[in-house]
Amino acid sequence: MNESHANPKARVADFYSRVATTYDEIGPAVFATFGQRVIERAAIPPGARVLDIAAGKGANLFAAAEKVGPTGQVIGIDIAPAMVQQVQESIRLRGLTQAAMQLMDAEQLTFADASFDYVLCNFAIFFFPHLQQALTEFLRVLRPGGTFAVTLPGGGDPRWRWYNEMIGTYYQQEQIDLPPLLANAQPLPDLGSFTQLMGQIGFTSVHHSVEEAEFVYASEQEWWEARWTHGERYPLENMPPLMLERFKAEVFKRMAALKQSDGYHEKWRIYCVLAHR
Repeated sequence: MNESHANPKARVADFYSRVATTYDEIGPAVFATFGQRVIERAAIPPGARVLDIAAGKGANLFAAAEKVGPTGQVIGIDIAPAMVQQVQESIRLRGLTQAAMQLMDAEQLTFADASFDYVLCNFAIFFFPHLQQALTEFLRVLRPGGTFAVTLPGGGDPRWRWYNEMIGTYYQQEQIDLPPLLANAQPLPDLGSFTQLMGQIGFTSVHHSVEEAEFVYASEQEWWEARWTHGERYPLENMPPLMLERFKAEVFKRMAALKQSDGYHEKWRIYCVLAHR
């Protein structure tokens, strides 16, 4: 059996290595936008030492590196080798001496206790199959008085709800089983349960804000191509070619009702949860 099918973490690593070159590069920069928001909420000062968990293409990392300046340090980690390579190259090209990127499993951090002033985790908490273990690790490497910033999904744009419903309908009609991309055996807890779990693990002063942003795609094709650059690619790439062709045609037909003078608008909403040790 292929390792990526047997091991959920390997499946995630393989998937995000495949999308690494175009991740957040087609259409509006969704993850970079929210990365900047998270950094602002965390209020990272110059000279701070920061860990960015599941850093992806560096949406948090580069914004944090700007805040900490040359006297600070930002270390990003990710489980996808190609993502790590992409960010390492971007760090080199930008000449950032205060930033680094490493290949690492977030549930088994190799850093010493109390190593960081800030720990960040943006658009990734749902990837960890052992959520309590992951959060315990994040708390362990955070120094006393340090800040943890994590984001949770806050609900999709109701104007586009039909899209995910259509994916489910197509898979059901074709009687095709889609192996879950996400590693969690159980659904991510709701906001209340999640913050309660954080308190049980030992985080203090847990509170959250709601962050929203509306993004505009110039055309149907740009919107479609953007689906292929992040997690929404997964159900598409697993469709047989004829099924995908029919699905795309029906999606474009349904999209016509959403077209505005400047293109297609899609609102993203997240919860930014802040806590301390």
